[in-house]
Amino acid sequence: MDEPKKDLFDMNEIVDDTIMFMEHHLTRFKHVEISIEKKPDLPMVSVDKIHVQQTMVNIIMNAAQAMPEGGQIQIRTGTNDQYVFVAISDTGPGIKEEDMERIFEPFFTTKEKEQGTGLGLSLCKRLIEANAGKIEVESRAGKGTTFTIMIPVNEHLRSSTSSHHMQQ
Repeated sequence: MDEPKKDLFDMNEIVDDTIMFMEHHLTRFKHVEISIEKKPDLPMVSVDKIHVQQTMVNIIMNAAQAMPEGGQIQIRTGTNDQYVFVAISDTGPGIKEEDMERIFEPFFTTKEKEQGTGLGLSLCKRLIEANAGKIEVESRAGKGTTFTIMIPVNEHLRSSTSSHHMQQ
């Protein structure tokens, strides 16, 4: 895997670019609706934009494939603690509890042979971790799944109220 080519980005712009790029892919999934909720004025993050986009595309395609009868995908951006996040939720069947701890393993897949290699999520995890981030998943059977991509806020852009000003 290539070293991340990091640059400063606004996560909202990455979301917009990714959705624009995916529009023609998503026309195959006639009954899948995508809604986007972006928190304004997010702190900038230092990431390899392509890595984040590849991860988002993979998660969104998985979500769409998991809902052959249709459903909704919600993409939200925001901040928590020291991370800027993108949460991608679907209204699909969810992930079985016994599969949850295996979904990031290479070659683990619940798809038919022709539909996937099982490398998608393990690659996503590696891409995000290469950018000092993390990826979390929450799922309830029959209720859907949420993947959250978290990228640390760029330290150089934090407000100047860091701890070294406190020392007397």
